[in-house]
Amino acid sequence: MRISSLGLLLLLTSATHLHAARYFVDYSQGGDDNSGTNRQLAWKHCPGDPSATGLAATKTLTAGDTVFFKGGETYVLTGATGIVLNWDGAAGNAITYDGNSNGTWGAGRARFTDNHGDKSIAAFSATILRRHLAFEFLNIGGMGGAAALPGDLGYPLAPRPGGGIVFRGGAEDVSINSCVFHDIGFWFNQKPMNAASLAGAGFSSTKCRDVTISNCDFSRMAVACDLAQATELSDLQIANCSFGASILWPIDLPPWVGSVQSSAVALDDSSFADDRYFQSGTWAGYGADPRTETVAVEVGTVVTFSAVAIASQTATFQWQKNFANIASATGAELRLGAVTAADSAIYSVVATNAAGTATSNTVALVVGGSAPPPPSSGTNQTAPTILVQPVGQTVAAGSTVMFTGVASGTPAPSYQWRKNGLAIGGWTAATLTMEGISSNDIASYSVVATNAAGTATSNTVALSVSSTSQIPAATAPSSSLLPRILLFRVTVDTPMSALDFVVEGSVPKQILIRAAGPTLRAFAVTDFLANPVIELFQGPVKLLRNDAWAGDAAIAVAVSRLGMFPFASAASKDAALLVTLSPGTYRVNTTSADASGGQLLIEIRELP
Repeated sequence: MRISSLGLLLLLTSATHLHAARYFVDYSQGGDDNSGTNRQLAWKHCPGDPSATGLAATKTLTAGDTVFFKGGETYVLTGATGIVLNWDGAAGNAITYDGNSNGTWGAGRARFTDNHGDKSIAAFSATILRRHLAFEFLNIGGMGGAAALPGDLGYPLAPRPGGGIVFRGGAEDVSINSCVFHDIGFWFNQKPMNAASLAGAGFSSTKCRDVTISNCDFSRMAVACDLAQATELSDLQIANCSFGASILWPIDLPPWVGSVQSSAVALDDSSFADDRYFQSGTWAGYGADPRTETVAVEVGTVVTFSAVAIASQTATFQWQKNFANIASATGAELRLGAVTAADSAIYSVVATNAAGTATSNTVALVVGGSAPPPPSSGTNQTAPTILVQPVGQTVAAGSTVMFTGVASGTPAPSYQWRKNGLAIGGWTAATLTMEGISSNDIASYSVVATNAAGTATSNTVALSVSSTSQIPAATAPSSSLLPRILLFRVTVDTPMSALDFVVEGSVPKQILIRAAGPTLRAFAVTDFLANPVIELFQGPVKLLRNDAWAGDAAIAVAVSRLGMFPFASAASKDAALLVTLSPGTYRVNTTSADASGGQLLIEIRELP
C-alpha cells in the first residue's frame, strides 16, 4: 500500500532523555584510541561501526547515552556494514545518535555516506528488534546507487541498493527527527534503469511499534519510508516531513494495513512533490514503469481490485481504466466479472478528500494471453523466456532464503514475485531475498517476467520451514554473492559487461563463475553471445581468464551439485571458472572473443 498525499491526524508525544554518558565522534580529526568523552578526545568511528578500532570498538552503549557527531563533517562508511545498532535504550531514556542538533560543534548536520559504494549497506542498521533509540539532525546520502546516471550499454542495471536507517528485525519506541535522507540507491528515470534497478530506502523496518518520524526531508530514492514487508505495525507517526525530488513511493505500507485500526498509521502536515515521477507516461527507462504491476488471468476469471485510503477525513474513490474514469465505479472495490480480452487494460484508482487527491499504483491486466499495452517505442521485440527456474527450499526458522528466476527477452523484462499467487509489492528483482524466515513464510512462490512483447511465468516452488532452530552446518550460508545471477547484453560498440560480488566470512570459499552464451540456444534465445570471455579481477589485478570451458570435469561436477542447467557440450564456447577465493570483493568482466554481440547469462555460485 502506497501513501501519496492524503492528510492524516497526528498527536505527537515527547519524552525527556536522561543522558547517562556523552561521547563524541569527529571523523576527520578523531582517534579511536581516545576516550571519546569530550570534543578534544573524540573518536574517529562510532561504536558499532565495523571499521572502529581501539576504545571505540569495545565501547558498550547504555540507556541514556548520546553519541554526538561533529556538524559539517563527512563520516565515510567503509566497512562491510554501516553503523550497527547493537544496543537498546530504556523507556524514556533512549540511546541517541545526534548530528549537532544544538549547533554548538561544527556547522550544520553531520553527514554519512559510503560514496555510492556497492556493498548494499545502510548508514545505521540492526538485524534484530531494537528499542528506545533516537536519531537527531543527521544528513544521510550517497548510499549505494551512483552520483550520476550510468551509461546505457543496452541492458538494465542490477539494483545497487543503499539505506539510511534500517531495522531488519523491527523497531520499538524509536524517534527520527530533523534528519535529511537523499541519493540512496538508484533513483534515475532513464535507461539503463528498469523497475528492478530502483532500490534503496531512507527508513525501513520489518516491524513498527511506536515509531515517530518528524521534520525530516526525503529525496532521490526509491522509497522514503519502506514498510512493505512489515509484519507488525502500530503507532507509526509521520509529521512535518517533506517527500519529493524523484521518489518512487513516499511511503510503502503492507497490503494488510487496511484491516487494522486507523490509529496504526498517522500522517500529518507533510508535503509531497514530484511523487509521480515514475508513473505511466513519465517513465523513460527499460520496460514497464515501476508503478505498474502486471496481472495475467484466463478468460472468464472474476477479477477484483481493492483500495484502502488511510486518511483523517473519509476519502471517496474513482476507478480508472486506461486513465479514464469508469462510470459508477466509486466504491472501495472494482469487480470485473468473467473477464474477456476487452478487459485487458491499465487500471488505477484516485482517492479524494478535503486534503487533496492521491493516485494509486497501476495494474496492467492481461486476459487470456492477450498482449500488454503496446510499447511507446522499439522494434525487434521478443517475449520473455524463463532461463533459470527458482528452486524449492526447506530451511530453519530465522534463516535467509534466496529464490532466483532469470528470463531473457527484448526489451529486458521486469520481474514480479508472487506468494501463493499474490503479487507482493517491492518483490521486483530477479533474485528474491527474504530474511528472518518464520512459519508465516511457508507458501508457494513464483516469478512473472514481463516486457512489451508478453509475459512468462516460472515454475511454482514451495518454501518449507523445518522445526530445527539453527540452519544445519552443512548448508549454512557463509558468504554473500550479490548479485548472483544476471542476464547481460554485450554489444559490438560496448563489448564489456562487469559484475561485482563479495565473498564474506573468514575462510576461503569455492566459487563457480560461468558465462552461458551458445547454450542459451536451447532456451530459444537466438541473439546469444557466440564466444564469451570471463576475466576475474580483485581490484586492478587480473586473477584468471577463460574463453571456453572445454568440458572441464570439475566444472561439470560443480554444475550438477548446484542443480544448474548443463552447458550444451564439452565443445561449446561457453566460459567458466572454478576457483577458491579468499574473503573480499571481486569483479567479473565479460567480453566477446570475436567482437560479436549478443546476450549471455552470468552466474556466480558458492559450492556447499
